[in-house]
Amino acid sequence: MKILNRQKGQAIVEFAILTPVIFAFIFIIVDIGIGLAHHVVLTNAAREGARYAAAGAPPDSGCSDPSIVERIKCKTLAHAHNLVDDPLKIDVAFVDVDGDGQVEPGDSAVIRINYEYKLITALGLSNSIGWMRWPGIPPLTMDSCEDMRLEQVKSDATISADPCP
Repeated sequence: MKILNRQKGQAIVEFAILTPVIFAFIFIIVDIGIGLAHHVVLTNAAREGARYAAAGAPPDSGCSDPSIVERIKCKTLAHAHNLVDDPLKIDVAFVDVDGDGQVEPGDSAVIRINYEYKLITALGLSNSIGWMRWPGIPPLTMDSCEDMRLEQVKSDATISADPCP
């Protein structure tokens, strides 16, 4: 009878030790999956913004700003599905590929989105559960950069440095 009680106690101790490890593993899998999904959304948004810029950024897209860069940012934000809500996190550049000093068809439109992914599981929490204190994992920085060849160019497109390293 005493042996049986010791085995029950051993099983409880093993369960208590392994449970946090199993939950941490599940949290890591969930956060990686959601982070990858966010990265795909950001890549698609940057690609749509670059495609819109390559087509000449027509003003009938629902974005009423007269500046071509602001219309491109507006279009990119519309495809970001509320992950990015600040136009300052989107860089738009027209890169002079042939080096003649002007933006013309064949040059590049480059869109870069900066995004900080905050972990949603307990691994990302910091100093938030009563007496338990741990630093947590800081937000992960994601950059999505897309480059497309210009088909049409508007007169207010100006050459700028490539935002993608």
